[in-house]
Amino acid sequence: LNEQYEESINDLTKVLSINTINLDALYYRANSFINLKRTNEAIDDLSKLIEIKESNLSELYNNRGNAYLELEKYDLALSDFNKSIEIEPYCSSYIFNRAYLFQVTNKLKEAIADYDTVIEFDPDNYIAFTNRGEAHFELGNKEQAKDDFLKAKEMGYQEAIDNLNKFDLE
Repeated sequence: LNEQYEESINDLTKVLSINTINLDALYYRANSFINLKRTNEAIDDLSKLIEIKESNLSELYNNRGNAYLELEKYDLALSDFNKSIEIEPYCSSYIFNRAYLFQVTNKLKEAIADYDTVIEFDPDNYIAFTNRGEAHFELGNKEQAKDDFLKAKEMGYQEAIDNLNKFDLE
């Protein structure tokens, strides 16, 4: 699969050598870079697309935010996640990504608030339940953590089951 992404990057780079602002080529090359964990190169292409003001800006900001998150550039990631949510405030995956960033940076109350919103929009999001349970547990809210893990467990999510066992919450 990596070979296919490399081939794709080579082909798209050739297209971009002919037309430097080919939006489709930039977009697909950025995604290929992301899949190969060539994060800085992905950020470069996503930044070009954002500068051009490509039509799917919310997705571009979100994707670049994920790339910054991977590089542990948390302030830049938060800025991009906020922009993606500002453009598309009802997209649960963008809010989920910001919640995860908050969780990674130990801003657990903010993470819980965002996970609440994700669950409101997508009540079957077992990962949001699990992550919110982990945040509750870290804050000492063991009953709320247990409730979230049990909800995710009901949906068949193995990590929630592992958390129930790990945290001895059964």
